[in-house]
Amino acid sequence: MKNHWDKNLKVKNMVMQYKPNLIVELGGGGGDNTDQYLELQKTQPFKLITISDGESPPQYKNIPLEKFEWRFALSYKELPKFDDDSIDFCSIDTDHNYWTLKQELMWLSKKMKKGGIVVIHDTESYRHNSGLMMGYTSGDPYPEGIIKNRDRGMGDALNEAIENKEYEIIKHCVESCGATAIKKL
Repeated sequence: MKNHWDKNLKVKNMVMQYKPNLIVELGGGGGDNTDQYLELQKTQPFKLITISDGESPPQYKNIPLEKFEWRFALSYKELPKFDDDSIDFCSIDTDHNYWTLKQELMWLSKKMKKGGIVVIHDTESYRHNSGLMMGYTSGDPYPEGIIKNRDRGMGDALNEAIENKEYEIIKHCVESCGATAIKKL
């Protein structure tokens, strides 16, 4: 998602426009995208919660909890713990497959405020096929049998959420593996 911060999808502009109070980042990786959100916190107040199956990089250890929290967990297991209508903005860059995105969008439809924004990376690269990580670094069992359905991709999960009138697409771009922004209805 890093390449969509200032160009292509322009995530930074969306955050500045919508002024969320709570941003949830699903998939922290090495922290490149997290760093961009934390830099923006210097000029715009919001709390950032990053959920990742990887341990928190050391540079985040001393950030106050009222500003930032790194949760070493799986997105689709952690999202149910949020209060309904509590999330304003969400960034998704997790396991690139139909099943995982379907789980995330289902939980976000309950946990996001109406009008909340979700930005999703790799929507072109995995539009009609599924990525398969083959394991989580958190030690949780990987649901390979469920995820392995290669006939469906992230685009199919996204289209189903749109068809079910849970979200509407507000922006899509094909550059840098593709990215899509949707709004919760």
